[in-house]
Amino acid sequence: MSQRIAVMSPGNRQKLAIVAAVCFEPRLLLLDEPAAALDPIARADLMEFLLDLIQNPDRTILISSHILSDIEKVVDHVLMMRQGRLIRDCSLDALREDYCQVKLTALHGSLPPTLSFGEVIEEKRNGQVALLKVRGQSKEDLVRRAQEMDCEADITPLSLDEIYRFEMKGDQ
Repeated sequence: MSQRIAVMSPGNRQKLAIVAAVCFEPRLLLLDEPAAALDPIARADLMEFLLDLIQNPDRTILISSHILSDIEKVVDHVLMMRQGRLIRDCSLDALREDYCQVKLTALHGSLPPTLSFGEVIEEKRNGQVALLKVRGQSKEDLVRRAQEMDCEADITPLSLDEIYRFEMKGDQ
């Protein structure tokens, strides 16, 4: 309690700044890289704390961060900017529905030479298995196309980190 702020570790200064920001129970809380100076345990504690704070329906928390794996656990809406321009403004659920990973496995023999799955952002393959990152396709369409090629499709969502990487590369 008697320690001067200037001699505190960066992580402790960060924790103090967060406490100071929330102690008056603001309706709008703006956080810029709130977890940047925190160790993994403190970051997890911060995310739990933010989840508790956001339970108040009259409160909005805006987080600007590059540690997407942390904030992905607490956000429900995403804004992405590239070179000062807004490129995405949607719910996290809608963003996740737009991207997925498809593990495509040939059931009999090898995969066909071309895989027609709409907008394939990334493709890695060997003779019988392909790992595709796909955008803008419904899961039902992907499963149907896989069945038409005599393949099995295992579809999983992409992380916010991966989606961010693809969004930042696109249409530059």
